[in-house]
Amino acid sequence: MSNPIRFKSVLNPDKWGFEFTGDSMTFWDSSYHHGGVVHCSLGYYETLGDGTTQHTPLRPCRNEQFTDVLLSFVRHVIENPKEEIEGIGFLFDEVPEKTIRFLSGISFSDEKYKWFNVQECKISTHTSKDHDKRWFKVPSWADGTIASAVGLYGMVKNDWQREILNRYRIHQLFSETLYGVVNQGHEEWEKITSYQTELPGDHNGAIRAFLELLKSRQSLQWAIRSADCAQHNSTLTKVAA
Repeated sequence: MSNPIRFKSVLNPDKWGFEFTGDSMTFWDSSYHHGGVVHCSLGYYETLGDGTTQHTPLRPCRNEQFTDVLLSFVRHVIENPKEEIEGIGFLFDEVPEKTIRFLSGISFSDEKYKWFNVQECKISTHTSKDHDKRWFKVPSWADGTIASAVGLYGMVKNDWQREILNRYRIHQLFSETLYGVVNQGHEEWEKITSYQTELPGDHNGAIRAFLELLKSRQSLQWAIRSADCAQHNSTLTKVAA
C-alpha cells in the first residue's frame, strides 16, 4: 500500500482537508452501499477552522466536494512536483477500444433474442447462454448508440457506476473512441452528459484539469524510466568498451 497524500482545500480552506489514500478499496464499502462517492481513494476530514488539523474521521468525498477535491489535488501536485504519488495513474479502469466498438455494434432484435460476451467480444443466439454468467441478454433499449454502448458496459461492469469520477471517465472514453474528441458536439453527447453525473456544470473544468494532470504525470514517469534505461545502457556500453 502506498503512503497517503494529504492536501488542503482550495475552495474551502478553513473547512476541509483532503486525502488521497492510494488504495482503491479504502471507501469501497461506502461506495457500494450508498453511491455518490467521488472515488474510493479520495477522502476528506473537517478542520473546524484551522485548515490543517484533522478533527473528524476520514470519510469518502461526496458529490458536493467533487470540484473542490479535484482542483485541490491538481494544485497540490503542481506545487509539489517532486512528491512521489503512487497509484495516481490507476484511478480509472481503461476500456479497450475493441470492447467499446464491440458494444457499440450491439442492437436489440424483435426476431430473435441475443446474448453478448464482453470478454470474448462475441454475440450468440443460443438460449443456453441465458444460464451462463459470462453472457448477458441484449436488452430492448440496445440500439447501437454511444449511450446504449455505455449502458451495456454498465450491465457487465457495474462498479464504475458507484464512483462519480469513473462514471464520467467511462462516458468520455466511449464518446472519444466512437466519434472522436473534435465531434463531441454530436447530438448523442447531450444524451450522455444529461445523466452521467448529478453535479453542477463547474465540474467540467475540474475534470479536464485532473485528467490533464494524470496524463502529464504518466508522461513524466515514462520519460524518467526511458532516461534511466538509456543511461544504464550507455554505462554498460562504456564498461564493455
